Amino acid sequence: MRRKEHQRFARQIAERLEAGLVGQEFGALWLLASDPFLGELKAQLSDAVNKRVQLALDVDLTSLGLAEIERRLLDPRLNKT
Repeated sequence: MRRKEHQRFARQIAERLEAGLVGQEFGALWLLASDPFLGELKAQLSDAVNKRVQLALDVDLTSLGLAEIERRLLDPRLNKT
């Protein structure tokens, strides 16, 4: 049951990202999600959205506050292009 929920949620996110890409809401994309959800999400993304993914990290940030998440996302080690 949990896997089906993950797949459905991943599909919903992928659909929203596709709409955002069509609407030119982003040019680049970072995916941060815990495993195995990151794999579920990546499997649902279209080729066009996948081409915009600059970073995909297996990381669980759900227990952190906004300030700590921002601090971690600003870590220069994440922005390796």
